[in-house]
Amino acid sequence: MKTLKNHFTEAYDLFHHLTGLTWNLITRKFEAEEKVWQDFIKVC
Repeated sequence: MKTLKNHFTEAYDLFHHLTGLTWNLITRKFEAEEKVWQDFIKVC
């Protein structure tokens, strides 16, 4: 559980301030439109 919490915290910090990305509490995944993902991938 501690590892999962650490990974969530890292991912949340990474994506929190990016426009167009949201955290879905039901699926427990980040969601965004395809264009947002493509722009994010280009930066990484």
